[in-house]
Amino acid sequence: MPHICAACGKPMAKTNQGFECQTVLCGFMVLDGHGAEYTEDEDSITINIKRDKIDMEDLSFKRLRDHNVRRCNEAFRPLEDWSPTDWGCAMAGETGEACNLLKKMLRGEDVPLDHVAAELADVVTYADLLAARLGIDLGAAVVKKFDIVSRMKGSDIFLGDGS
Repeated sequence: MPHICAACGKPMAKTNQGFECQTVLCGFMVLDGHGAEYTEDEDSITINIKRDKIDMEDLSFKRLRDHNVRRCNEAFRPLEDWSPTDWGCAMAGETGEACNLLKKMLRGEDVPLDHVAAELADVVTYADLLAARLGIDLGAAVVKKFDIVSRMKGSDIFLGDGS
């Protein structure tokens, strides 16, 4: 019986933790006991995801950090099991995957933007895990660096107070 990914419509495989999409660019996972309901008929299994939708205006560095570290520790590995170098290399790998898609676009290949978006999301996710591993408040670091560049370029657009 096929298991179909709710995110991309491609086949999913049963793992010891739930189901995982087999499409490299998707990687969508449904973990048993984490808001998934399964309904089965003769031809397929449907996986219904029950989750709170968030307004994108509510997405913050704090919310990302809280959910990202919790998911890392519960579903993958404890954050501390990987060194900062491991997290940095994972982030660099995702950056490379995004750049590869951009290179294909430059050559005229048809690359869906949602594939590029997925790779960029992976870069941000790994950057946050690296920052968490190092004890860096990524949101504060972004505000500080953004404001430094604004001052250097003579822009009056600041994320913080501009100091």
